[in-house]
Amino acid sequence: MFRYIFCCLLLLTGYRSFAQSYFTRDGFIEFTSKTSIETIEAKNHQVLGILDLAKHQVAFTVLIKGFLFEKQLMQDHFNEDVMESDQYPKAKFEGSFSSTVNLQASGKQSVPISGNMTIHGITKPISIVAIITPENGKLTTSASFQLKPADFNLKVIGVLKNNIAKIIQVTVKAGLQPMARP
Repeated sequence: MFRYIFCCLLLLTGYRSFAQSYFTRDGFIEFTSKTSIETIEAKNHQVLGILDLAKHQVAFTVLIKGFLFEKQLMQDHFNEDVMESDQYPKAKFEGSFSSTVNLQASGKQSVPISGNMTIHGITKPISIVAIITPENGKLTTSASFQLKPADFNLKVIGVLKNNIAKIIQVTVKAGLQPMARP
């Protein structure tokens, strides 16, 4: 399944831009829901991503069942009731940016990115600021942003409604390798 998704992401970037394309198969995403009742965190180390510097495009895909929670019951509830991960197995972000990333510069570069986030079968526009750091021919990326579960029609059963925050904090980190020509 990961290979299929990865191949689809490759097609988004096109063959000509391989020299300036970077990818990851093991990016990291975590989300946190904080309420007065409890804090819920989930982490996923199975994030696929491509950053095409020539075309100024980025795409990330994550399998929903890859999120791990502290308690198995939370994970089951998340997959079965909230995300319906059998019906909606992945979330994705596809975006573009106008800034040029200077591969020769050292240090962090802020890159505004606009695109579409698809979760639970619903696509919404989103704008984020990614931090991209070139180092030894590789790129380190990170971004932090907020999402509203209601925007993606994520429903929580009545008993747990107050346990889930109205706004979820999301953090993404990835080390990207240059793509080699086939």
